[in-house]
This record gives sequence, structure tokens and C-alpha cells, in this order.
Amino acid sequence: MIKQLARRVPSALLAGGIAFGLGAAHAAEPAGGGGLPQLNPETFPTQLFWGAVAFVTLYILMSKVALPRVAAVIEERGERIGEDLDKAAQLNAEAEAAHAQYEKALADARTDAVMLLREMEAGLAQANAEAQAAVAAEIAAQGEAAESRIAAAKQAALQDLRTVAIEVAESVTARLTGDAADHGRIETAVDSAMQERR
Repeated sequence: MIKQLARRVPSALLAGGIAFGLGAAHAAEPAGGGGLPQLNPETFPTQLFWGAVAFVTLYILMSKVALPRVAAVIEERGERIGEDLDKAAQLNAEAEAAHAQYEKALADARTDAVMLLREMEAGLAQANAEAQAAVAAEIAAQGEAAESRIAAAKQAALQDLRTVAIEVAESVTARLTGDAADHGRIETAVDSAMQERR
């Protein structure tokens, strides 16, 4: 852009210088003359002189003052744009890194949640199995205790029945015969009868 501007400036300065020179020549011409003063051959040297002076002056001003300032502004703006682009690229890279870190943290959290859920399920299954085994053992122990109590109650009932049977047999024998019955024979007979019933 600066090169194009530098190419166009000399032609613009030349045109401006010519116009300035023509204006000066026109101002020097008497008011009563006719025709176009810039086409009067008598004023050509003056026009060329003032055009050259204006051209050189404008060229020096543009090349030494205006164009360096424009170039500095354009260069500063280009540097600022470059810095902004670098900063934007850095922020974009940081955003992408943060997004990747977020995705990784989310995936790790999901994995941890699945593992924790599986561990909880395994723990609950083991606790359930242990509780069932404990309940089964308790039921078995209670069943055995109940069977022992039933067997003891049965034995006690049989013993009471034997005692009652002996007493009844002695009483009946004593009433029927009028004599006291033999206690040993009656116990043997009752035991024999109870053995047959079992």
C-alpha cells in the first residue's frame, strides 16, 4: 500500500505543481487579456518554473513529513493487529486446553462413578449373602434347639407316662387281687409295653 502511494504521489505532485504554476501565471497576466492564460506561450517558462518549485516542495514535504508518519501509523497498526492475533491465538489455545481438560475430568468422573457403583453393588451383594448366611445359620440353630427341646419334652412326657402307667397298674392290680403288686414286675411290663409302642 505504501509502495502504491509512493508511486502515485509524484504524478499528483506534478499535477498540483502545474496547476499552482498556472495559477501564478494567471495572476501575473493583465486582466484585459483574452483566451486561456495557461495556453499563452509567453508564460510557459514561468509556468514550468513555478510548477517545478511546487513539485519539488510538495515532493519533499510528502516524502520527508507525511509519508513517514503514514508509514509509522500503518506499521504500528500492523504490529497491534499482529499482537491481537497472537493474543487471540494464545487465548484460543488456552480455551482448547481448558476444554480438553474439562472433557478428561468429566470422563474420569464418569469412570470413577461407574467403579464406585460397581464396588457398592459388590459390597451390597456380599453383605446380603452374609446376612442370608447368618439368618440361615440362626434358623438352623433355632431348629436344632427346638428339636432338642421337643426331644427333651418327649422324653419327659414318656417318663411321666411310665410313672403314671406304673402307678395305675399297681393300683389296678391291688384292687383286682387285693394284694400289693410286685413293683419290679409291673415296671418291666410297662417298659416292655412302651418299647412295643415305639
